[in-house]
Amino acid sequence: MTTEDLESVLTSLLSRIESYQDSYEQQAERFRVALSNGLRLLTNKGGSLLAGLHGDPDALTGLLIRSSEDLHSSIQDLLTELHDALAALLDAIRKQ
Repeated sequence: MTTEDLESVLTSLLSRIESYQDSYEQQAERFRVALSNGLRLLTNKGGSLLAGLHGDPDALTGLLIRSSEDLHSSIQDLLTELHDALAALLDAIRKQ
């Protein structure tokens, strides 16, 4: 594989990773909205299903939101690390 071929492949991979990052950001935001709306239904003041099960709606809400944020953060960190590694490799190839 020539340097030009490697550069082309790496450029394509970087572009795809950036696309995946954007797509994931949109999906994560939709998830947070859906989660918030679902929890609002569960904890409706008119008679909470969760309260009927002797649960703490605020604790569940906090747990679920923190869990989604942790998931988002870990996936984003992995994608960023991969992107940065590929970008460094591409720079090294270009400098040869």
